[in-house]
Amino acid sequence: MIIAWRHFGPAIDPDGKGKRDEVKIESVDFEGQTEARDYDEMQRNPGDYEAQVSIGPIARHAAENLGKTDQGVMMLRNRLRRGIRDVANGKRVLHYDAGKPTKNLYTQDTVMPIPKRDDMDDDELMAAVAEEVMRIVREGDNYAGMERENFIIENLKKIKSDNRFVVG
Repeated sequence: MIIAWRHFGPAIDPDGKGKRDEVKIESVDFEGQTEARDYDEMQRNPGDYEAQVSIGPIARHAAENLGKTDQGVMMLRNRLRRGIRDVANGKRVLHYDAGKPTKNLYTQDTVMPIPKRDDMDDDELMAAVAEEVMRIVREGDNYAGMERENFIIENLKKIKSDNRFVVG
């Protein structure tokens, strides 16, 4: 399941083409992000969704035939491998633009174990949880670095026992 949310406004959508009413469960206001198109269209004009689901559960790099246009992919993989080795050896990994101020991001992939409720519609429950997640993430902007990250993580954990979402 895909629950879409995104920012609107002149900085990200200067032409004002965003459609807020299309940003919801299994839908976003630009093509290629969900399974919303027919099979033929997805085959002729694949988007991010098709790229992600076609990879399969584990990508086998040895089976790939990388070309010149995949140089960025190879550079990223090398950087990730180097970072993994550094962390394993107790070194701190520096971001490539470590001298610049950190930008807060609003993307995430949190999985919330929220059980179904008899007294609340599923869509209503998912919308309420999504609103709470975004409230927490935005409130995290009052902090920086690891303090922000820890604030968000700890508050997201509390959702699992919040009576607004979970019975019992």
